[in-house]
Amino acid sequence: MDIKSCNNIPQFLLSKTLGTPYKKILFSKKKSIYKGISGEELVSFVRKLSDHLKKSGVEKGEKIAILSENRPEWVIADLGILSRGAVNVPLYPQMNIEETEYVLNHSEAVGILLSTKEQCQKILKIRSRLSYLRFIITFDEISNEKFLWDILSKTDLPDDNAQKFLNEVASSVKRSDEASIIYTSGTTGAPKGVVLTHHNFLVNVASCQAALPIDETDRFLSFLPTSHVFERTAGYYFALSRGAQIYYAENFASVPQNLKEVKPTIVCSVPRLYEKIYAGFNDKLLEMTSLRRSLISFALDMSRKKYLLERKKRKVPPVINSLNHLFEFLVYKKIRKILGGKLRFFISGGAPLPKEIGEFFYSIGVLIIEGYGLTETAPVLAVNRLNKFKFGTVGCSVEGVDLKIAEDGEIWARGENLMKGYFKNPEATSEIRSGEWLLTGDIGFFDGEGFLRIVDRKKDIIVTAGGKNISPQNIERLIVGDKFVSQVVVIGDKKPYLTALIVPSLEELKHYAGFKKLSFGTKEELIQLEEIRLLIVRRIAPRIEDIPKYEQIQYIKLLLNEFSLEAGELTPTLKIRRRVVMKKYDKVIAQLYSENSDRIAMRVKE
Repeated sequence: MDIKSCNNIPQFLLSKTLGTPYKKILFSKKKSIYKGISGEELVSFVRKLSDHLKKSGVEKGEKIAILSENRPEWVIADLGILSRGAVNVPLYPQMNIEETEYVLNHSEAVGILLSTKEQCQKILKIRSRLSYLRFIITFDEISNEKFLWDILSKTDLPDDNAQKFLNEVASSVKRSDEASIIYTSGTTGAPKGVVLTHHNFLVNVASCQAALPIDETDRFLSFLPTSHVFERTAGYYFALSRGAQIYYAENFASVPQNLKEVKPTIVCSVPRLYEKIYAGFNDKLLEMTSLRRSLISFALDMSRKKYLLERKKRKVPPVINSLNHLFEFLVYKKIRKILGGKLRFFISGGAPLPKEIGEFFYSIGVLIIEGYGLTETAPVLAVNRLNKFKFGTVGCSVEGVDLKIAEDGEIWARGENLMKGYFKNPEATSEIRSGEWLLTGDIGFFDGEGFLRIVDRKKDIIVTAGGKNISPQNIERLIVGDKFVSQVVVIGDKKPYLTALIVPSLEELKHYAGFKKLSFGTKEELIQLEEIRLLIVRRIAPRIEDIPKYEQIQYIKLLLNEFSLEAGELTPTLKIRRRVVMKKYDKVIAQLYSENSDRIAMRVKE
């Protein structure tokens, strides 16, 4: 069925699975083996869940939450909810109990489908305060609760009525109906519920189809939370819309191992994964002999030179082409094998991708396609293409989307993928609109080739005491590309100069300390070593030496612990919640502006 002629999400996706009913499409790992659910089974499960919801009194338009890690049941729950004409309210598994209570009450969720005993206990603790909740269904078997697989096994429906079911869904659920309320994780303030319709998602999937070629031979590895709109659209709806398979990683930490097992052709991720892989590669380099290390470094340098010449539309010398053909067998193929060996491309979103990370992966023969979007736009607004890409940019607008730059540099978007509005928040909806345009809150510009570059979030722009407007993300991107730096937050709003909190890569520092025969006991002692402090300064200084003097960092502070989801310092897509970090480390930041503190001077050249 053509995406433009269908009425809703389940009708479109399930009609695809009926075309290849016996093909396994959703895979999860159980007892060390990936087991799949076929298209025929998926349609049957969705029908049965939809029937159960109907018999349970769920009416069209009522809200039902999903609280689960990525697994096939998430898809079954989503399509079952949508088939009933109800609205899916996804919750992040890492949400704390206060946020969970807020979203369930604000969304008026009448039911919740959840995964584990841990998630169930979270809900039971607050159930007496959930004003609208009528039922709980669990994906794992938990005593005294309705078990999804019991419901599916005990619901008896005729086997030959799948098409009749889809026809009924098509007639009862319209494109203009609400499909989901996704609460923005946000970096500040209370979450807002973004109301997206079936039409919003479907036109955005169509835009993705026009931008990136995938088909039924492709295999996705899914690990970003499906509760986030990026994975929901790109790693789930988009994947199934072309008949691709989806394999669910066990967790983020297991991704390197799952890459080898699954051998995916496409992976959607935020930059953090690519940064981790890049750092891991550099760790491996340190363990090699100097001869091997030199060979690989030379190979990567040749590949990068080839890319830069191609970007400038200049002829690549035969010697560089010959060397790259040789290194393909000696170097690049072996590195790609660590990533599964079958990758066609990565898709990156959710946060800016450091340019040198993109160039590194391209050097080994794996293209990272960086894109840009918002929860409010379902989400894709712009993306690079396989045959038209530029690192350091988010590509060009996708089909059906218009972008323009306002006078103050803010990116405005227009298209049929724009949200219906914020749930029960007309004031916020009005603030983000200007006629038919949506104000993204991001500052950016189109370069001379028409590629969109994101500068920063409008609200994150630093205005120094001297009145200079500075984008902290631009500086952070320069710094975080270094293998000795894991995370960074640049500070300086209303301050006389810029400083930074640096989370170093402890593994890289340990390697370096071992190579230099430096003595230390604890990790705290490691980052206090004068040699380590000087190393970080020497690594950072050249990366920022070409930016204006008023953007130079004067002092830094090394932090021992990485910013994390659990501590509330990261969003579900691993973006740093700048204001949370600044509040948590307010005393440390104060020391950066005190002459009597243990701050590290960057020794900026005059």
